[in-house]
Parts: sequence; structure tokens; C-alpha cells
Amino acid sequence: MRSPVVRSLLLAVLVAGCAVPAAFARKPTDPKLVPNAADVRIAHQLLLTKDEAGVGFTVDKSSSKDNTDCAGYKEPDLHLLTETADVDGPELSNKTAGVFVASSASVFISAGQALKAFQTLKAKAVGDCMLKVVKAQGMQNGRVVPIHLSVGSLEMFAWDLNGTMTAHGMALPFEMTLIGYRHSRALSMLLVAGIPNAALQEKAKELSARMTLDLLHAKL
Repeated sequence: MRSPVVRSLLLAVLVAGCAVPAAFARKPTDPKLVPNAADVRIAHQLLLTKDEAGVGFTVDKSSSKDNTDCAGYKEPDLHLLTETADVDGPELSNKTAGVFVASSASVFISAGQALKAFQTLKAKAVGDCMLKVVKAQGMQNGRVVPIHLSVGSLEMFAWDLNGTMTAHGMALPFEMTLIGYRHSRALSMLLVAGIPNAALQEKAKELSARMTLDLLHAKL
């Protein structure tokens, strides 16, 4: 995949309503991809499916234009790292509930390399850039908060964005949470976005628990 940082920006752009690529293009600074069939199968098992997202979710289509520029942000150079798997889950939405969900997963040749890639997601510049992206699409009163949690061999890091978006002439509260998970050689990412309410919080907890269990049970 592209670096975890760029992946987070692409997902932020997607939720904000810009065009993003169906298959994310790789750059010279991204990890080298050397696919391993067994690891690719494992990575696919870490993705959320439409059925796992729940009743009312449908698969959205991606477009073909990459639009992730963030003035002043320099992407981390991960070209010395090697991935053995790089997969993206479907973009899912429940239009009745106003909830959007997306996931991705990758496997590296070592736990140390996975850790190096994961650490780049924590840079303050990442949260600042994600906020800049959604503000450019009309978010007002936006703020972004980092959340970090480690439990045993599992590490999680999240950027939680809150603000107000205007739709059909109405100002509505909006929340977007992007969570990265790391265990052994694998990384996975989950994005949940929508109107902040109890239903969104419960859905985020439910899907995050599923992502966590899938990662811990993966035979890496």
C-alpha cells in the first residue's frame, strides 16, 4: 500500500467528498511491494466486508482521480521497507444512518518494519493535514485529537476529527475517526465517519473490536 500516512489522507479525502483512486497509486517513497500469497490471504482476512459492517450498508464505487495534496506536508520515506501484502476493503456506506466505513491492511517482512511504518501515522503533521483536507471541503470549527492505546502486543493509534459540515443548506455535526492497528508484521486501518451520536459510537466500537480480534488471530 502507500504509506500509512498517505492512506489516512486518502481516506480523509474520500469522506470529504473528493475523488480518490480505486487502486491507490504507489510512489517512490512507499514501501516496496513483494507479494507473498499466504500473506495476501491473511491481509484479506483483516478487511471488513459488507456483511460485517451490518444491515443497511452498501458498497460504494471509487473514482479514478488522486487528490491528496496537502501544502507543506512531506511524506515519510519508507522505500527501504518491504511489504508482502497490500489490500483495500470496499468503501461501505449506510445512507439512512449517514455512516461511512472503510478498511485496509498490509503485511511487512518483519515486525520491526511494520512498527517503523506504523510510527509515521503518529506524526502531528498527519492530523494537521487531515484537518486541512476536510476544512478545504467545507468543514467548520474543526479539531483533531490523537488517541493512543497499547494492550500487550497490540498497538492502536487514532486521529479523531470533529466539526460541522453543511449539507442541503443545513449545518450538521460531523465526526471522522481513523484508527491504525499494529500486531506483529501486520498493520490494518479502519475509518468510521458520520453524524456523532450513540449509533455511530456503537458502530465504531463494534467494528474496531472486530478489526482487533481479526488481527490478533492472524497467523503471522
